[in-house]
Amino acid sequence: MKNNDDSVNFAKSVSYGHLSANGWDLKGFNHLTPFDCHVAYVNDLRFSSLQLFTIRQTDFDSLKLIENVSCEILAGELASILHDVHVQRTSAESDPRLAPSIVNYIKRCETYRIWQSKAAASERMHLVLNVYAIPGDLAMVRPVIISSSYLYIHPTEILQVSSQAEAIDRQRHPDICPRRNC
Repeated sequence: MKNNDDSVNFAKSVSYGHLSANGWDLKGFNHLTPFDCHVAYVNDLRFSSLQLFTIRQTDFDSLKLIENVSCEILAGELASILHDVHVQRTSAESDPRLAPSIVNYIKRCETYRIWQSKAAASERMHLVLNVYAIPGDLAMVRPVIISSSYLYIHPTEILQVSSQAEAIDRQRHPDICPRRNC
């Protein structure tokens, strides 16, 4: 019988190979296999930081939503957690608030409802989150969902999608700051 550690190491090696082949490192991947995970690509423009996080589909589907909280409040909470992750240089595993915050935020967004109405039941979601600084030391989060059969989308393509969304967002919200500090 094989040692469980060998199985875990093999699964991590396979996952790392997929991530590496697509231009990512293993830092944001906190599951043994990418095949049953949704992927969140966070482009935090406050810090010029692009990170990949995974959320197991079963966890995403079963997470109980916080009731009576607006999407804007959830976006603020998510931006605050992402700030903490960046400033403290912590990983997704070390901050248990991150995945539930992403799930609560996206499930409240119209972008998700539109994707959900068109997606197959087992389809993996590729979620791009742009995080912008706005006046008053605040942040704004904007979601974009990409349909793709790939396990991961290359960072170059994520940055292209993010830039297109940013151009639209800047037209609609001229108060978005060009840098972290407004």
